[in-house]
Order: sequence, then structure tokens, then C-alpha cells
Amino acid sequence: MSFWKELASGVTHKTQELAEEAKKRAAKKATEAAVGTGKAVAKAALKGAAKTLDYAGKQLEAALFGEPEPGGARERPDPFAKLKAEEIARKAAAAELKAKERVP
Repeated sequence: MSFWKELASGVTHKTQELAEEAKKRAAKKATEAAVGTGKAVAKAALKGAAKTLDYAGKQLEAALFGEPEPGGARERPDPFAKLKAEEIARKAAAAELKAKERVP
């Protein structure tokens, strides 16, 4: 009788071990699925945010520079034109000063 009790106990114990392993595997798969879903949701949110920012940028550009002309690209004013002109003038003045210093 002791043999059958040990056998039944061993089977019960092994069944419990297998059930625990199955629970761990299921939890791991569920975690991986949740992480994968979280990544997908984050990517979708980022994509949506990028589209929103792109739209906002286009609207801001339209407000600053006006609506584009139909049939052609419009030229935008260079926001750094004044700085570039000042830089060119400064370099020209420095070049003149050097030229005057060289002439005895």
C-alpha cells in the first residue's frame, strides 16, 4: 500500500510543479504581450503626435508667410538676411582696415 501512496503523492507533486511552471510561462507571455502592446501604443501615439506637430507647423507657416500660391512654390523671406548683411559689411570693413594697414 505504501508504494501506491508514494506513487500517488509523486504524481500529485509533479502535477503541482507542472501547473506552477505553466502559470509562470503564462505570466511571462502575458507580460511580453503587454510590453509589446505598450510599445505599439507608444509608437502609434508618437506617430499621431508627429502628424499633429506637422499640421501645427503648416498652420503656423501659413499664418506667418501667408497661404501658398496655387500652381507654384512661394519664396520665403530669409529670417537671417539682416544678420548676413551685417556680417558681410563687417568682413568688408575688416578687409579695408587690413589693406590700409599694409600700405605704408
